[in-house]
Amino acid sequence: MLPADGTASRVSRVALAAYIVLYPAFDALVGIGSHILIQYRQSLSPADRPVIDTVIKDLFYDQSGIAFKLAASGSITWGVGLIAAAVGLWRGRRWPVALPLAVAGVAMSVNHAPPFGTLTAIMLGAAVWQFLTHADQASVWVRIRSDGVRSPA
Repeated sequence: MLPADGTASRVSRVALAAYIVLYPAFDALVGIGSHILIQYRQSLSPADRPVIDTVIKDLFYDQSGIAFKLAASGSITWGVGLIAAAVGLWRGRRWPVALPLAVAGVAMSVNHAPPFGTLTAIMLGAAVWQFLTHADQASVWVRIRSDGVRSPA
């Protein structure tokens, strides 16, 4: 979908590669970590449970913790990656694909809970739909001529 060259395309690829590592790391940390803490909490007496409740809450909401830093870094790289992709596509006159990508980048960077996550999904769907319905105009697609030679679309 992205143009093969250009600064925006390179920035997008690097940012999205970082996102692929950072956000699942956050998700695994809080998902597995909270599961372990909740299981441990079950073994404690009712008087000791508030201590673990605070730890579970801090796992999600402590802005100085590693989980928050992973989530923030993941969200930033998502936004940068999609906005850079949108810039690269916009320059190639692919604004019907670029505009929904930019909206998805901003929306998911804000939050993934409704309505932002829903808006992101709709915008990504719109970008893919626009890309596929206008594939004959995409500079990144290649047609194979009848003699087997590859030529730009």
